Order: sequence, then structure tokens, then C-alpha cells
Amino acid sequence: MFKFALLAFFALAFFACNPSEYEPRIVLGHEWNATAKVVADTTSKFRPKDIIVIQMDNGNRPFHTTEVELRIYQGEAGNRILFKRSIPVKNVDSKAVAKGTDSKPLTAREILRTSTAGIYRVAFAIGDSILLQKRLELLGPKINFGHGWNAIDKVITDTTSRFKPNDIIAIQMENDNKPFNTKEVELRIYQDETGDKILVKRSIPVKSDDIMAVAKGTDSKPLTAKELMGTSASGIYRVAFAVGNSVIVERRMELIK
Repeated sequence: MFKFALLAFFALAFFACNPSEYEPRIVLGHEWNATAKVVADTTSKFRPKDIIVIQMDNGNRPFHTTEVELRIYQGEAGNRILFKRSIPVKNVDSKAVAKGTDSKPLTAREILRTSTAGIYRVAFAIGDSILLQKRLELLGPKINFGHGWNAIDKVITDTTSRFKPNDIIAIQMENDNKPFNTKEVELRIYQDETGDKILVKRSIPVKSDDIMAVAKGTDSKPLTAKELMGTSASGIYRVAFAVGNSVIVERRMELIK
């Protein structure tokens, strides 16, 4: 009886000291170790061109299904799905992996369907039930929108990506702490999320060592969304910053009634 109790104590102690081996988790990284079947060079921060491997470890619990769904959500709390992919598994499997091949690795930009820096969520689901989700950060140049501008801290205030035509708007492009090495950048407004039709072009003067550019009005004459967009029509638009013919970064913006 004593021997059985001692064995039970050690078993419980083992589980208590190694909870991560038995709790479901999502692991992100740059490499895949095919021998050990684990993600290597783990991280949750990626640049658009970085190779990405995503693994769902269900904590040694079988999925009891033939496929799980990988979903990428925009933002930490939103419901907008950027990407879906079905991953085939066996009923007895407890792990699922999303990755490219040796000859064609999968990049963060390909799986997120965007190069826009920001916070995203990686989730695995079976049917309508989300099993687990994890935060992922895409690094690089980014665009910030908002209704105001803090001249002291040089940041956008009252941030949002949805504007009414008469709303005051300020747009900031941060170049990932890299100087522009030019005297101007171009702000472009595209008509929709994927089209090439440019509604507005505006040159923004910068210094060679500047790492950010801002489009805004003045204290006496703020810039409205309608003035910037050249339209009051509700819909989805794209805001982009470019140097010459190269678009540095772009972001979705919505004009509402």
C-alpha cells in the first residue's frame, strides 16, 4: 500500500513539474525539425519575408477528426479572418503542422495575406469550436490612422481605421526605425482592397534621416477623410506609402456613413 502511494505521489509530482508537456499549445518558429517533429528557432515575431512554421500540439490528446482548420485573425480581439487552411490529420493524431516544403518554404506574408505590421491571432479550430489561439506580431513598416495628432510625442491619437467623410483624419507611416534616405514619400489611396486604381496621390516631404512621415491638416484647418480620399462614397480603401515605384507598406481603411 505504501509502495503504491509512493508511486502515485511521484506520478503526480512529475505531471505538476511538467505541465507544458500535457497542455495544448501553439508553437511558432522559423524552422521545422523533421526528425523530432517539432518547431525550431521559435518566436512569435516575424517579418513579412521570414519563413514561418506553425504547430498545434493538442497535449497528447487525439483530435478525433480527419482535419483541423488553421485561421489567422486580424488584431488581438477582432473576428475578421484573413486566412483559412484545412490541415489533414488522423483520428489518433495530437499534432498538426502548417508549413511549406524544403524547396518552397511558407513565409509570414503568404500565410497572413498581408505585409502590414501589427498584431494578429493564430487559431486552430474543429468545426465552429476554436481549440486554441496565440498572438503573432508582424514586424516592419506600419501605418497608423486616427482622429488626432500629438505633436509632442509624435503619435496618432484616438486611433481607428473607420472614418465618416467629415471626420478629422491623421495618417502616420513608421518605417521600422529605418531612415527613408530620400526627400519625399508618396501617399496613395487605392479604391479597394486589391485593385490598382489610385484615387489620390500626395507627396509628403521628409528628411533623409527621418523614420516616419505624417499626413495631416493644421490646427486651424484639420484634414477630413473626405478631403484626403477625394470621395464620400462608403467602402473599403487602401492607404499606401511609396518611394518611387516601390510601395513600402499599405493598410486597409474603411469609409462609413
